[in-house]
Amino acid sequence: MPFPDLPPERIPGSPEHMQDHQKIEQALEYIKNGHYRYDPDFPPLPDPPVLGESGHVIAHDRILDSLLYLKANPVMGGKILQVVRATDNITRSTTSTSYVDASISVTITPESTSSELLVVWTFTGAAQGNGVSPHSQFTITDNSNNELSGAQDAEMYLSVNGSTFRAPVTLTARDAPSTTSATTYKGKFRVIGAGCTAEVRNANQTGQMIAVEVRA
Repeated sequence: MPFPDLPPERIPGSPEHMQDHQKIEQALEYIKNGHYRYDPDFPPLPDPPVLGESGHVIAHDRILDSLLYLKANPVMGGKILQVVRATDNITRSTTSTSYVDASISVTITPESTSSELLVVWTFTGAAQGNGVSPHSQFTITDNSNNELSGAQDAEMYLSVNGSTFRAPVTLTARDAPSTTSATTYKGKFRVIGAGCTAEVRNANQTGQMIAVEVRA
Protein backbone atom coordinates (compact mmCIF):
# COMPACT_ATOMS: atom_id res chain seq x y z
CA MET A 1 0.00 0.00 0.00
CA PRO A 2 1.50 3.39 -0.99
CA PHE A 3 1.91 6.24 1.45
CA PRO A 4 -1.30 8.38 1.49
CA ASP A 5 -1.33 11.76 -0.23
CA LEU A 6 -0.43 14.66 2.04
CA PRO A 7 -2.51 17.86 2.00
CA PRO A 8 -1.27 20.91 0.07
CA GLU A 9 -0.60 24.26 1.70
CA ARG A 10 -3.83 26.05 2.56
CA ILE A 11 -4.94 29.52 3.42
CA PRO A 12 -6.16 29.59 7.05
CA GLY A 13 -9.92 29.22 7.21
CA SER A 14 -10.24 27.70 3.73
CA PRO A 15 -13.18 25.31 3.20
CA GLU A 16 -10.81 22.40 2.43
CA HIS A 17 -9.41 22.51 5.97
CA MET A 18 -11.46 19.50 7.12
CA GLN A 19 -10.34 17.46 4.10
CA ASP A 20 -6.77 18.23 5.09
CA HIS A 21 -7.45 16.76 8.51
CA GLN A 22 -8.61 13.53 6.91
CA LYS A 23 -5.42 13.26 4.84
CA ILE A 24 -3.23 13.93 7.88
CA GLU A 25 -5.09 11.28 9.89
CA GLN A 26 -4.71 8.76 7.05
CA ALA A 27 -0.97 9.42 6.93
CA LEU A 28 -0.60 8.99 10.70
CA GLU A 29 -2.66 5.79 10.64
CA TYR A 30 -0.44 4.46 7.83
CA ILE A 31 2.67 5.13 9.89
CA LYS A 32 1.22 3.67 13.09
CA ASN A 33 0.00 0.49 11.39
CA GLY A 34 3.37 0.03 9.73
CA HIS A 35 6.54 0.30 11.79
CA TYR A 36 4.74 1.26 15.02
CA ARG A 37 2.07 -1.48 14.90
CA TYR A 38 3.41 -3.20 18.01
CA ASP A 39 4.38 -0.05 19.89
CA PRO A 40 2.00 0.32 22.87
CA ASP A 41 3.27 3.83 23.58
CA PHE A 42 2.23 5.37 20.26
CA PRO A 43 -0.22 8.22 21.05
CA PRO A 44 -3.92 7.81 20.17
CA LEU A 45 -4.82 9.08 16.72
CA PRO A 46 -7.25 12.02 16.38
CA ASP A 47 -10.95 11.48 15.78
CA PRO A 48 -12.50 13.25 12.78
CA PRO A 49 -13.02 16.78 14.11
CA VAL A 50 -15.94 19.13 13.59
CA LEU A 51 -14.95 22.67 12.64
CA GLY A 52 -15.58 25.11 15.46
CA GLU A 53 -16.15 22.46 18.15
CA SER A 54 -13.86 21.47 21.01
CA GLY A 55 -13.00 18.22 19.24
CA HIS A 56 -11.24 20.25 16.59
CA VAL A 57 -8.70 21.53 19.12
CA ILE A 58 -8.27 18.01 20.54
CA ALA A 59 -7.57 16.72 17.04
CA HIS A 60 -4.81 19.29 16.62
CA ASP A 61 -3.34 18.31 19.99
CA ARG A 62 -3.28 14.64 19.05
CA ILE A 63 -1.67 15.36 15.71
CA LEU A 64 1.02 17.31 17.55
CA ASP A 65 1.47 14.47 20.07
CA SER A 66 1.95 11.96 17.24
CA LEU A 67 4.47 14.15 15.44
CA LEU A 68 6.44 14.76 18.62
CA TYR A 69 6.49 10.99 19.29
CA LEU A 70 7.72 10.28 15.76
CA LYS A 71 10.45 12.88 16.20
CA ALA A 72 11.59 11.32 19.49
CA ASN A 73 11.27 7.72 18.26
CA PRO A 74 12.36 7.58 14.62
CA VAL A 75 11.80 4.40 12.66
CA MET A 76 15.00 2.40 12.36
CA GLY A 77 15.46 -1.01 10.77
CA GLY A 78 17.34 -3.70 12.61
CA LYS A 79 15.50 -3.47 15.93
CA ILE A 80 15.38 -6.79 17.79
CA LEU A 81 11.76 -7.69 18.52
CA GLN A 82 12.21 -10.98 20.41
CA VAL A 83 14.67 -13.76 21.21
CA VAL A 84 13.74 -17.42 21.77
CA ARG A 85 16.24 -20.01 23.06
CA ALA A 86 16.25 -23.79 23.46
CA THR A 87 18.93 -25.95 25.09
CA ASP A 88 19.91 -29.63 25.29
CA ASN A 89 22.42 -31.26 27.65
CA ILE A 90 22.22 -34.85 26.38
CA THR A 91 24.69 -36.27 23.88
CA ARG A 92 22.94 -37.41 20.69
CA SER A 93 24.33 -39.83 18.10
CA THR A 94 23.30 -41.38 14.81
CA THR A 95 24.59 -43.74 12.14
CA SER A 96 21.87 -42.73 9.67
CA THR A 97 22.91 -41.56 6.21
CA SER A 98 19.69 -39.48 6.03
CA TYR A 99 19.13 -36.45 8.20
CA VAL A 100 17.47 -37.19 11.56
CA ASP A 101 16.42 -34.86 14.39
CA ALA A 102 19.16 -33.94 16.84
CA SER A 103 16.45 -33.41 19.50
CA ILE A 104 16.82 -29.64 19.58
CA SER A 105 14.38 -27.13 18.10
CA VAL A 106 13.12 -23.61 18.67
CA THR A 107 9.66 -22.22 17.90
CA ILE A 108 9.12 -18.51 17.33
CA THR A 109 5.97 -16.58 16.40
CA PRO A 110 7.01 -13.51 14.40
CA GLU A 111 5.33 -10.24 15.29
CA SER A 112 5.40 -8.99 11.69
CA THR A 113 5.28 -10.60 8.26
CA SER A 114 8.13 -8.32 7.16
CA SER A 115 10.52 -9.46 9.91
CA GLU A 116 13.68 -11.41 9.26
CA LEU A 117 14.89 -14.18 11.56
CA LEU A 118 18.41 -15.05 12.60
CA VAL A 119 18.75 -18.69 13.66
CA VAL A 120 21.90 -19.94 15.42
CA TRP A 121 22.76 -23.48 16.57
CA THR A 122 25.89 -24.02 18.66
CA PHE A 123 27.22 -27.34 19.98
CA THR A 124 30.25 -29.63 20.10
CA GLY A 125 30.12 -31.96 17.13
CA ALA A 126 31.93 -35.23 16.49
CA ALA A 127 32.54 -37.69 13.68
CA GLN A 128 33.78 -41.20 14.35
CA GLY A 129 35.01 -43.73 11.80
CA ASN A 130 34.99 -47.49 12.39
CA GLY A 131 37.74 -48.51 10.00
CA VAL A 132 36.84 -45.61 7.70
CA SER A 133 37.45 -41.86 7.63
CA PRO A 134 34.98 -40.09 9.94
CA HIS A 135 32.48 -37.94 8.05
CA SER A 136 29.34 -36.26 9.42
CA GLN A 137 27.04 -33.38 8.45
CA PHE A 138 24.76 -31.00 10.36
CA THR A 139 21.97 -28.66 9.24
CA ILE A 140 19.03 -26.47 10.36
CA THR A 141 15.60 -26.97 8.77
CA ASP A 142 12.37 -24.95 8.77
CA ASN A 143 8.67 -25.88 9.08
CA SER A 144 8.71 -27.42 5.60
CA ASN A 145 11.85 -29.46 6.31
CA ASN A 146 13.87 -27.21 3.99
CA GLU A 147 17.48 -26.54 4.93
CA LEU A 148 18.20 -22.91 5.77
CA SER A 149 20.65 -21.12 3.52
CA GLY A 150 23.97 -20.64 5.31
CA ALA A 151 23.43 -23.61 7.63
CA GLN A 152 23.08 -26.50 5.22
CA ASP A 153 25.33 -29.58 5.14
CA ALA A 154 28.02 -28.31 7.53
CA GLU A 155 30.70 -31.00 7.48
CA MET A 156 33.12 -32.64 9.88
CA TYR A 157 35.67 -34.84 8.10
CA LEU A 158 39.10 -36.27 8.83
CA SER A 159 41.04 -38.28 6.24
CA VAL A 160 42.34 -40.81 8.77
CA ASN A 161 40.67 -44.23 8.90
CA GLY A 162 39.36 -45.30 12.30
CA SER A 163 39.80 -41.87 13.87
CA THR A 164 37.53 -39.48 15.78
CA PHE A 165 37.18 -35.78 15.03
CA ARG A 166 35.61 -33.39 17.59
CA ALA A 167 35.21 -29.62 17.34
CA PRO A 168 32.88 -26.78 18.35
CA VAL A 169 30.28 -26.05 15.68
CA THR A 170 28.20 -22.92 15.04
CA LEU A 171 25.55 -22.86 12.32
CA THR A 172 24.07 -19.46 11.47
CA ALA A 173 21.22 -18.83 9.05
CA ARG A 174 18.78 -16.11 7.99
CA ASP A 175 15.13 -16.70 7.19
CA ALA A 176 12.23 -14.48 6.08
CA PRO A 177 9.13 -16.64 6.67
CA SER A 178 6.63 -13.84 5.81
CA THR A 179 4.18 -15.06 8.45
CA THR A 180 2.94 -14.31 11.95
CA SER A 181 2.25 -17.98 12.61
CA ALA A 182 4.46 -20.13 14.83
CA THR A 183 7.58 -21.25 12.97
CA THR A 184 9.80 -24.12 14.15
CA TYR A 185 13.47 -24.63 13.34
CA LYS A 186 15.19 -27.96 14.00
CA GLY A 187 18.77 -29.17 14.25
CA LYS A 188 19.51 -32.32 12.27
CA PHE A 189 22.53 -34.52 11.58
CA ARG A 190 23.70 -37.54 9.58
CA VAL A 191 26.78 -39.50 8.50
CA ILE A 192 28.29 -39.78 5.04
CA GLY A 193 28.97 -43.45 4.41
CA ALA A 194 28.69 -46.69 6.34
CA GLY A 195 30.89 -47.24 9.38
CA CYS A 196 30.58 -43.63 10.64
CA THR A 197 28.90 -42.20 13.70
CA ALA A 198 27.86 -38.56 14.09
CA GLU A 199 27.51 -36.99 17.53
CA VAL A 200 26.16 -33.81 19.06
CA ARG A 201 28.03 -33.87 22.38
CA ASN A 202 25.72 -31.78 24.54
CA ALA A 203 26.69 -33.61 27.72
CA ASN A 204 30.14 -32.01 27.51
CA GLN A 205 28.90 -28.51 26.68
CA THR A 206 25.22 -27.57 26.60
CA GLY A 207 23.99 -27.20 23.04
CA GLN A 208 21.69 -24.32 22.24
CA MET A 209 19.54 -22.99 19.41
CA ILE A 210 18.52 -19.35 19.30
CA ALA A 211 16.01 -17.57 17.04
CA VAL A 212 16.11 -13.77 16.87
CA GLU A 213 13.38 -11.71 15.19
CA VAL A 214 14.71 -8.52 13.63
CA ARG A 215 12.57 -5.70 12.25
CA ALA A 216 13.44 -5.38 8.55
